[in-house]
Amino acid sequence: MSLEHERGITEKDGILYYDGRIYVPRHLALWGDIISQSHDHITAGYPGIAKTQELVLREYWWPKMKKDVETYVAGCETCQRTKTSNQAKSAPLHPNTIPTEPWTHISVDMITGLPDLNRHDTLLVIVDHFSKAIILMPCNVELSTEEWARILRDHVYARHGMPQVVISDRGPQFVSAFMKELQTERVNQEVEKYLCIFINHQQTDWADWLPLAEFTFNNRAHSATGRSPFMILYGRNPRVMPDSPRTANAKVPAASDFSKAMAKIHKETEEALEEAAG
Repeated sequence: MSLEHERGITEKDGILYYDGRIYVPRHLALWGDIISQSHDHITAGYPGIAKTQELVLREYWWPKMKKDVETYVAGCETCQRTKTSNQAKSAPLHPNTIPTEPWTHISVDMITGLPDLNRHDTLLVIVDHFSKAIILMPCNVELSTEEWARILRDHVYARHGMPQVVISDRGPQFVSAFMKELQTERVNQEVEKYLCIFINHQQTDWADWLPLAEFTFNNRAHSATGRSPFMILYGRNPRVMPDSPRTANAKVPAASDFSKAMAKIHKETEEALEEAAG
């Protein structure tokens, strides 16, 4: 085991680890299964190359893993069929609007024209600018000011406290004439792609998929922060499946250590957002 140890490979309880991740020996079928779980599964939602690589790397490692993921995602027929344009990039936030903690700055937008389902024909998308977490709520396109305020009260304020800034481009029924925030538009494209892949042929069950779509998006690392919203909000990534393996470094921190870790995560997230804003 000395040579393997020199290469950074260690053994614990009969399992090989590399840098805290499970080392997977050469086995093409097993590699394919692992990548598929992090790309094709309903809790993964067919993310792009970088986000699929991040999901695999949370628990596994093998030589040239990133190249294998790139090849797999590039050849994914489902991704090619539902590919969206990336031409509209998120407008960088002005430096004085960069939040320093979760759920103080949010964007609200709508995906309209969905099949009518229990008087719901529209999807309300709420995005936290700090963690990039999302909340998905079915509603009606004729959403009144009172109904919109009730959704914000029940699903933002009740969970996370009162936001300081609410941005929307959907007219006076929301907050007033707020500037257009393209960040939420990009989220809409990814949510639409997820629903397009997984809802039934009649498109009558789209609202049933919203909790999984929300979980899937919040479990992906965001390009602006380098972390998943789950990690920023809770200090850990969620266990996706009941039998998901534990990495070698997985442990429950003491309360004081957790508080320090969360402060460090929030500070690094703030710095990453400032860098992304240019």
